[in-house]
Amino acid sequence: SGRTKRPPFPMPLQAAPVSRRRARKVAKEMSETKLVKIIPRPAAWDEVRKPLTANVNEQNPLEVDLMTSFRSGYCYLAMDRYAALQRDYYVKVNVRFVRPVLMRDPEMFLKSTDYRYLYDPMDMGRQAQFLGLPWRGDMVPDICKTVGNAVTPTPNEEHGLFYRVYAVSGLIQSEHPGKAMGWAQRMFQTMYGGVDNWQNLIPEVLSELAIPADPTEKKSLDQKEHYFSIIEQNEANNHASGHGGVPNGIFRCDPFWGHDRIDTLIWRLKQNGLTRRWSKPLD
Repeated sequence: SGRTKRPPFPMPLQAAPVSRRRARKVAKEMSETKLVKIIPRPAAWDEVRKPLTANVNEQNPLEVDLMTSFRSGYCYLAMDRYAALQRDYYVKVNVRFVRPVLMRDPEMFLKSTDYRYLYDPMDMGRQAQFLGLPWRGDMVPDICKTVGNAVTPTPNEEHGLFYRVYAVSGLIQSEHPGKAMGWAQRMFQTMYGGVDNWQNLIPEVLSELAIPADPTEKKSLDQKEHYFSIIEQNEANNHASGHGGVPNGIFRCDPFWGHDRIDTLIWRLKQNGLTRRWSKPLD
């Protein structure tokens, strides 16, 4: 008939069987691995399961602590949606800055699986496209480097720019809390939106927020130990919530980790009287 024969529909790939010897070896290695210490959830936290009963309004908004890191592309993808949550509803989003995990645990990448470094960048770019956000591929400068298939942290002295950003962030959180969301949004946009030499825009972003740039940067560096203690307290509170990752929205002690848990957080907020700024409480 002259028609080209269509190839058969491909069968799904099947995982290769694991031998008993290999299974025993893996089980032995797992049993010898240093166990992670799990901090039990305090019994008093069970009270958060009981919905709030007071009216939610301008004077009595719901409060969410948003733990965010400038090193995380997922935090960039989540930030605009948290800003919209605060804009459209009686919700106060307290932006709390935490350092990149490599600054807190330099051996983190050495302990993680290799597929993470293949999947995460691909997924971030795909999610940015889905949300209609610009994406430069990843933020520069980085605090890790890839040699072959190994990912290792760069020396601490190369982190100077990050220390500069986080010192300013600690100051803003402490002394200009109402502007922390705007600071985070604008910095994420410059870092991940394709702006070269984004660090040169730090004074401009501060000025946009009506924060004096030069005095702010000088004060943040002169008192960096104080402002970094604020960052470290954020990290401790984030861990105490039950998840130390970012982005993490914490509502009444409950963590909602990940850019894909914002809808779940909103569902929980609705149970506690979430109210639009121009309407009645949501069902």
